[in-house]
Amino acid sequence: MNVLKKKVSLKERNWSDKEIEQLITSYEARKCLWDISCVNYMNRDAKELAYKEVEEELIVYGITRDEFKLKWKGVRGQFMREVGHCCNCHNSCFTHACNSDCVTGKDTRNISLDCCLFV
Repeated sequence: MNVLKKKVSLKERNWSDKEIEQLITSYEARKCLWDISCVNYMNRDAKELAYKEVEEELIVYGITRDEFKLKWKGVRGQFMREVGHCCNCHNSCFTHACNSDCVTGKDTRNISLDCCLFV
């Protein structure tokens, strides 16, 4: 018997700027959640501990783990879209060198975010 799982829909909450800044600061302080070069990036126990720490910091605002993980996914996605559109390139700066200071040389890993506009 094929059982279809329903995707649990979280009620979208209105995040204040302060809550978003706290979320970003909390994630930024825990490299194992986002930095693939971090030794603990693949360590589930380290990630679980980091998520608990973020949860403790955000519980003050009444934000649950599911809510902040969903919000982080959106914030990260928006950041990647902004980086991809920096310098008004038609393609992602990660995939080609545009005619600006956005990408230095042919190594697309050295990207300067100074030229990007974040709205």
